[in-house]
Amino acid sequence: MRAKSVLQVTVGMPDGSTRELLLEATGMGGGRLRGRDRAADVERTLPVSSILAATIVAP
Repeated sequence: MRAKSVLQVTVGMPDGSTRELLLEATGMGGGRLRGRDRAADVERTLPVSSILAATIVAP
C-alpha cells in the first residue's frame, strides 16, 4: 500500500452490518489501517480484522 492511495473499504460492524468507506490511506501498523475519510472529513483508524474487502480506487 502506498501512502495517499485512495481505497474503497468494506468494514464489518459489530452489529453484523457492513459499511463502505472511501479512505485516503495515511498508514498501516499495529494491525490497523489509518486513513482520511473523505465523506466525513475525519481520520479513521480501522482494525485490519474488521476489513472485509479493499480496492484501490486511485494512486
